[in-house]
Amino acid sequence: SAPVRCAPSSAPVRCAPSSAPVRCAPCGPSIVCWLTDQQTGPILSLMARPSNTEERRAQIVRGAMHVVAREGFERASVSRIAKAAGLAPGLVHYHFANKQEVLLALGDALVAVADARLPEQPGEPRVLLDAWVDAHLARGEGASTEAVACWVALGAEAVFVPEVRSLYQRILGERRERLLSLLADVCRAEGRSTRGLDIVAASVLASVEGYFQIALAAPELVPDASAGGAVKASLAALLAAQPPTRAKSTSRTKSTSRTKSTSRTAAPPAKPPAAKGRAAKTRKGKHR
Repeated sequence: SAPVRCAPSSAPVRCAPSSAPVRCAPCGPSIVCWLTDQQTGPILSLMARPSNTEERRAQIVRGAMHVVAREGFERASVSRIAKAAGLAPGLVHYHFANKQEVLLALGDALVAVADARLPEQPGEPRVLLDAWVDAHLARGEGASTEAVACWVALGAEAVFVPEVRSLYQRILGERRERLLSLLADVCRAEGRSTRGLDIVAASVLASVEGYFQIALAAPELVPDASAGGAVKASLAALLAAQPPTRAKSTSRTKSTSRTKSTSRTAAPPAKPPAAKGRAAKTRKGKHR
């Protein structure tokens, strides 16, 4: 139980198992070095801090979104991203190898903003399609003006910066595939043809992107909370123009032709006018 005096030496201090802590006399009585464990024997117990890698990466991505939304991707330097995230620039380099990795993570975060607003439970095809539109354009819970501004900034720079263009095309392509799947579900449920849905999807995506741009650059041109309703109305008209499936149209054609043939068979054959004229002449001759 006596304290071990720490003398300068290359030899290690041997600690006997004990329930009492080993005290280093020269260090003062307030500093206690826990070098033993009463059950497992001599160990050096180091309590590792829980990993906060994901939290730090998310913090950096939020900082990047803030900077890109206001200054564009080209001006979003690592130092500016670090400042917006409230971190040292070294931490940004620690969690992301380069700016390209930050860009990819930012793209995933923008997708997650819209995905978080989609319903988790399955539902009717029309309901899910309208929910997709609302997830991108409706106001309220989960809507993020900063995320929209960031996306519009990336879209503008996608014209000139190849790495931004690659990300923009990937996200739009994934969004298009999801929209095509929802459109096909609606058409199949309502007995409509699924041909030409790529044109419908392109129209919807263009409308959504256009509303994003106008809402930021000239918001006074868009009536309040009208974007979602307008796109859904246009979408309903486009789907209504889809022709019925071939099976239904064929059955209707067969039914119509069958009705016509039945009506023709049931009607008595009419005598031609020429026959009536000859019969009349014959009767006059007999009378004479």
